[in-house]
Amino acid sequence: MNSVYVSLSLILLFPVYFCIKRLLMSPDFYPHLYAIILPLIFSAFHFYVFNFDSIPFLNINTIDNDFLHYYSLALGYLSCVPYIIARKVIIK
Repeated sequence: MNSVYVSLSLILLFPVYFCIKRLLMSPDFYPHLYAIILPLIFSAFHFYVFNFDSIPFLNINTIDNDFLHYYSLALGYLSCVPYIIARKVIIK
């Protein structure tokens, strides 16, 4: 089950990147705000897993698993990387 959490988290980074890229192409203000909020939702999920030691949708307990405990922290920070890359590509 550890590999399911890790692989789903890494696979979801690609669609998030394309959603953010599409939102940043808009000249309006609110799509840019949504482009900031989208990766924050994913990072909040990973920080929840780090803080409460359980993955809510998969019902996995991570109390005794140090790898998942610290990997969720890394994924929390990694969730904002698609926004950084999309912003560098779109807004020059």
